[in-house]
Amino acid sequence: MLDRVTHDLRVRTVVEDLWLWRRAHGLTQKAAARRLKVGRVSLQAMERGELEPPSDRAWTRISDPSRPLMLALARRRSGLTVPEVVRLLRASRVSLYSWERNGDARLLAFWSRRGFTF
Repeated sequence: MLDRVTHDLRVRTVVEDLWLWRRAHGLTQKAAARRLKVGRVSLQAMERGELEPPSDRAWTRISDPSRPLMLALARRRSGLTVPEVVRLLRASRVSLYSWERNGDARLLAFWSRRGFTF
């Protein structure tokens, strides 16, 4: 189980900030890598925390991510796979993605019950 600090989604790592930046701009990994002038494989390694993101800040930290982004971050940080979350929600994959995209209150309640702070 994650400790309390990692459940607080207001506290984010540089890796998570990079991931949120890409998602907030609707970029694929390939497009984000081009914008950062790195290879796609390098960007993937950065998003896994295996490489440091560029320090020149060709990307900027999202200071106040939207609810949809925060719900996606909760899923990412939880370590649960999409099928596991779907099973716990007793919903379909389509519903999960729709709820994330729309910042649905049901999904917010789901992650809040699991100790996440938004």
